[in-house]
Amino acid sequence: MPPRLGLVLPALAESDARARDPERRTGQIVQGQYSPRGVVFTPPNSPAVMAPLWQSGSRPIRVKGQRSLPSVIFKERGCAGPTLAQPSAICLPSDLYVTTGKQENQGEPNLVPGTNTAVTHSPVADSVSPYKAPRNLLTSEPTKTSFRVSWDPAPGDVRGYKVTFHPSGNDIDLGELLVGPYDNTVVLEVLRAGTKYSVAVFGMFDGGQSMPLAGEEKTTLSDTPINETPVDFSDAQCKTTAKADIVLLVDGSWSIGRLNFKTIRAFIGCTVGVFDIGPDRVQIGLAQYSGDPKTMWHLNAHATRQSLQDAVANLPYKGGNTMTGMALNYILQNNFKANVGMRPDSRKIGVLVTDGKSQDEIVVNSQKLRDCIELYAIGVKKADENELRSIATDPDDIHMYNVNDFSFLLDIVDDLTVNLCNSVKGPGGGPGTPTDLVTSEVTHYSFRATWMPPDKPVEKFRIEYVPAAGGNTEVMFANREENTVVLVNLTPMTEYVINVYGVIGEESSEPLKGNETTCKLSRSKPLLLFM
Repeated sequence: MPPRLGLVLPALAESDARARDPERRTGQIVQGQYSPRGVVFTPPNSPAVMAPLWQSGSRPIRVKGQRSLPSVIFKERGCAGPTLAQPSAICLPSDLYVTTGKQENQGEPNLVPGTNTAVTHSPVADSVSPYKAPRNLLTSEPTKTSFRVSWDPAPGDVRGYKVTFHPSGNDIDLGELLVGPYDNTVVLEVLRAGTKYSVAVFGMFDGGQSMPLAGEEKTTLSDTPINETPVDFSDAQCKTTAKADIVLLVDGSWSIGRLNFKTIRAFIGCTVGVFDIGPDRVQIGLAQYSGDPKTMWHLNAHATRQSLQDAVANLPYKGGNTMTGMALNYILQNNFKANVGMRPDSRKIGVLVTDGKSQDEIVVNSQKLRDCIELYAIGVKKADENELRSIATDPDDIHMYNVNDFSFLLDIVDDLTVNLCNSVKGPGGGPGTPTDLVTSEVTHYSFRATWMPPDKPVEKFRIEYVPAAGGNTEVMFANREENTVVLVNLTPMTEYVINVYGVIGEESSEPLKGNETTCKLSRSKPLLLFM
């Protein structure tokens, strides 16, 4: 048999009784006619005939010669089409080869003028699907190389959706995406600029697929410039010496699209930029998920903030389905591990960013993760809010966010980073309070204040003192290795109130309080002179 050309012959018209006949019919003369829904032949006076192919990976047979028509044979291969077990399989139920007398040709054969055309065909499927199609196709967000396709779910027990697309009038360059049953939006990418595309969405069922829901959209000739405001991360805003291991779990499914993924990258960059990154401070790892999760970098991969920011800026877009439950279990089994940088004395925090409803079970997996990890859940656009609440650690007003569009992600950065910073510090996670204030070496104009440093880390100490009767408060600082200072330029015979604070960044501990009174000036005695 000649080589197979990857042709799928669509079902013949339902009115054609031969389409329902399980036996192959031979010798059907179609010279100058159309073979219903299958190969289209031009009249014999046409300089060429075309057999258009309607499936991904296929190509046309163009026959050269005036008044020349080939003999085309379609042979049944017994393929029933995509199934639940093989949702990504491309069904190729037919073999095609061209004959002219005893000679068999492939590609572009030159035929003898005046040859009649015989078609042999077998039925592939009924022309009308028993399954109902999805509804209300909507295209939006066109760019130079992409646009979004959305639809309402198909009635019945749909197992997923197939989305096909090709330039209008060009059935050859056919693209295809397969998504889960809860997905009702995808972003079609790597398209031609300024080109109108035909789109079809099929509901996939255990027994076959629905009729298509069709539509069109045109890509733009150029992209709208995106104004990105540079962010200065020269100084960390979350001032703490606490240790924390944070794993970001980022949805990279087809429903996001590359343009929106750029916004996610900017959001992640702003979020991680507030932390002091290092092996003895905050470590941040990242996993991206869709159909299958993948670690982009582990907790111990980046020891500086700049290295981490560079990794975020170059984070690739994965694409696929939304399998959140699998991804939550993945980071527990692969990312929160000592051999990839997790420390026993660190706070453990997970942050999920997703735009859709999970295609798999999330309750058990999220509970296992919450048992040992503090979880944040951030939803965008069509994320399921009930699902986000079931994932996030209580209380929801701290750990759960849901925004209506990707452009709003940057609006929650400030609030999110404050909450994350508090999680890094932990309960009572501010700077430690010094203890045991003692004053000594009291003079008319000075005295010494000494304290015990706290067990918790501090960056420095702030000492405030003011006359008990009122007046200006004076302030001085001591570094974290010091635990004593001398207060000078005081007023004699005056009581002072002293407060000593532990300080990290702009955050201060509760004060350690004390009092001391300077010495009274002694009166000078009269000088007696003896003659």
